[in-house]
Amino acid sequence: MSDRIKRDCHCERANHSHGTRTAYVVDECRCRPCTDAAALVESTRRRMKAYGRYDTGRVDAQPVRKHIAKLMEYGIGMKRIAAAAGVSNSTLGKVMYGEPSRGVQPRGRVEKHVADGVLAIRPSLDHLGKTVTVDSTGTCRRIQALVTIGWSQSRLGVLLGMEPGNFNRTIKSPRVRAETARKVKALYDELWNQPQSGDDWRSRISVSRSKNYAKAHGWLPPLAWDDETIDDPDTAPAVFEETPLAHGEERVADIEFLIRSGAGQAEILSRLGFKNMGALERLCYRYDRGDVVRTMKNLRSLEVAA
Repeated sequence: MSDRIKRDCHCERANHSHGTRTAYVVDECRCRPCTDAAALVESTRRRMKAYGRYDTGRVDAQPVRKHIAKLMEYGIGMKRIAAAAGVSNSTLGKVMYGEPSRGVQPRGRVEKHVADGVLAIRPSLDHLGKTVTVDSTGTCRRIQALVTIGWSQSRLGVLLGMEPGNFNRTIKSPRVRAETARKVKALYDELWNQPQSGDDWRSRISVSRSKNYAKAHGWLPPLAWDDETIDDPDTAPAVFEETPLAHGEERVADIEFLIRSGAGQAEILSRLGFKNMGALERLCYRYDRGDVVRTMKNLRSLEVAA
């Protein structure tokens, strides 16, 4: 029909293209491409319903709303949730609050990818807002461990960009800001295997003082902690476990077996449940197996080259 109404998209943010069902429904465009697109979607929907295979691609929004509310209780804002879920802020806003200015209630159903993305988020340190406070156990253990291998507290404070007073409060406080905990974790991951010895007499004195201070206070080195449990207040250090030797040696033996079997680094980490190479390295060094660490790093080089 030559008198079909053609309407272009006038949405402020969207840019609906002709030849789509969206343009037919939202923009009320009745040009031939938009009409055909809408007709095709509708015929497909009817056919799938007749076959009992129709899937709307949407799920109940209530579990998503509850999970968002739970995450917000942990101090994770909507923007962080949206970014972690891979969706837009406006989408989550409509799920939570609807569109009050237009009298639209919160959505009853949401797309599966939105639900999957939101429900997969856990209130981890990476997602918390800067000023949210968390238990300081892991932060203090990491700082103490670095001091045991010669890193002075004053130097660690400088590397963290903290004033001496703030640094002292951090290692004594039962709770710390999430931003501080993230900084300490990143620094620990970088320095845990870099024990200090000192390049001159002043630095050697500083290293000696740090080690003696840590020893006097019963602080433990990085090899005493596992990445998976260092933040848990109820976890004892690995060196005090009742039977750590046999278990640890078995784990190292498993690593060697997988290497001989031709497994790559990524596969070994996944199959043995290591979150990263740092955790595996600490285990091997704890049992004086630096040779296994070197072999693993070579496997990584081979994977990259391939």
